[in-house]
Amino acid sequence: MREDIYDMALVELGLTEDQFYRMPPRHTFLMQLQNRRKIERQWERTRYVAAMIHNMAIGQKRRLTPKRLVPLSVDKKQNVPEMTPERVNELIEKWVKKN
Repeated sequence: MREDIYDMALVELGLTEDQFYRMPPRHTFLMQLQNRRKIERQWERTRYVAAMIHNMAIGQKRRLTPKRLVPLSVDKKQNVPEMTPERVNELIEKWVKKN
């Protein structure tokens, strides 16, 4: 399990080994959530554009919604607050003040 977190931090988040080991686990987790949401937003934009192109080419007969074209895990989530970079920084500052 620890190796998975380490690999994710170095590869997906672009952290150095030194940064990873200096960082509290909560901070790493929040950065991972932020990165995952960023990727989900990119997919949301991509599927929206793809659905628009499809609907313009096909016309009224076989219209597709973006959610039907490419279902994403974010579609199933409801009432989940979005992790913005500002929110992540706010939580990190709270952690620093407590420690």
